[in-house]
Parts: sequence; structure tokens; C-alpha cells
Amino acid sequence: MIHLYKNNPTAGGTDGSMVSEGTNGNPITIGPLDASKNEESEPIKLAIRCDNGYVAKDGAQITATIGESFNVSDLWDFSLDGVNWVGYKDVLSIEQEINNTNTVFYCRAKAIESEQPSNDITAKIIIIAKVEAV
Repeated sequence: MIHLYKNNPTAGGTDGSMVSEGTNGNPITIGPLDASKNEESEPIKLAIRCDNGYVAKDGAQITATIGESFNVSDLWDFSLDGVNWVGYKDVLSIEQEINNTNTVFYCRAKAIESEQPSNDITAKIIIIAKVEAV
């Protein structure tokens, strides 16, 4: 009932490509990043929106996890405007109502020196919201 979209979604629009939900069929792709340089990615524009007939009146929280532990990752950062970041490890709070049009936000990731080079598919972006019918 609430989904994540990529490929430069327009604020207030209904465009973008829905990110795969558990299948890795259409994931968000970042990198490659050079861990030896603690490299950080460029911001990626994303959006969330509800299916028609549903709304998240109280907004949503966005966070990231690594692996199956569902601990907040210190390798992901989020922003409402692509300029002011909440900080790695922190949760992005979207306080406005989320309806069936795009609510845009940004994410970026970083690699750290202690990482081994890999194509990591364990990272997940989590949307926490109370969605209800309108």
C-alpha cells in the first residue's frame, strides 16, 4: 500500500519506477564505491507514495538496514532536499501526509575502509508508516 520509487521521480507526480520489494528484481543501485578511500556516493532521488485509495496521514520514517539484523546502517544517509542530511545511522522523518503522489527524498551511501569489495545485495531501505484507506 506504500511503495518506493526511483529513476528521478517528480515531486507531486506519479512517475518513477517502483523499487523491487524483496525480489531484487529492480533494486536501487549505488556504486561502485572505493572503500579504500571511504568513498561516498552522489545523492539519489527517490520517492514514496501510497496506492490509490490509501494515505499515510502521519507521514513516514525512512531508514536502512544491512543484512537480516534490521539494525540501522551507518552506511546510509537520507535527506528531504538533497542538501541537508540527517546523518549516517539516523532516521529520516517525513512529517507531511503521504498520498498517491510522489513525496521526494534523497539517499546516499558510503563505503568504509574495513569493507571487503563485494556486490552487496543485503541492504534494505525500510519505510515505517501507518497506512489507511481514505
